[in-house]
Amino acid sequence: MENQYMPYIEISQQSSNSQKCEVESLLKIYWLLVDAVHQANGFYCDQLVTTTSYLFFSIVVDLYYAVLSYESGDYIELIFSFIWALASVSYMVAMIRSAADVTKSADKTTMAISKTIHKDIDPAMRTQLKRFLLQVSIDIPKFCPLHLFKIKSDILTKVAGAVTTYLIILLQFQNQNEEN
Repeated sequence: MENQYMPYIEISQQSSNSQKCEVESLLKIYWLLVDAVHQANGFYCDQLVTTTSYLFFSIVVDLYYAVLSYESGDYIELIFSFIWALASVSYMVAMIRSAADVTKSADKTTMAISKTIHKDIDPAMRTQLKRFLLQVSIDIPKFCPLHLFKIKSDILTKVAGAVTTYLIILLQFQNQNEEN
């Protein structure tokens, strides 16, 4: 299968065979990774959006019921709600970390190519690798469901902040209803 995202990078014939093989391998690995992420985004974008949304709402609701159970003194329900929230958090962390690992792999490939540029290589190959790094800065592989958000490591802190915000809002409404 020909990679639809891989631009042509000409490797100089004057370079040594080991340098040429190393560079060609790095380039192919990177563009295969980019292609795989694009295909995964195409196939699984709907599932990523629904799964992420479900997990987010599940965490908020489960923690809300855990707090209500604590206030009512029903410690069995508190434990069950907390376990469900913990399971949703664990699933979200596993999903996001695996997606972030793909992006880190792409970063490692670009770092390896950057290190190769600074080695004693043919000037024509150095120029080609610099062109490749410019292309790479444009097409960075990221899981991006429906182009709504990027799944990377920092999304965990954003989700934690949003869960906390919505949980506080729900608890304020609960306290306001109890006062009335």
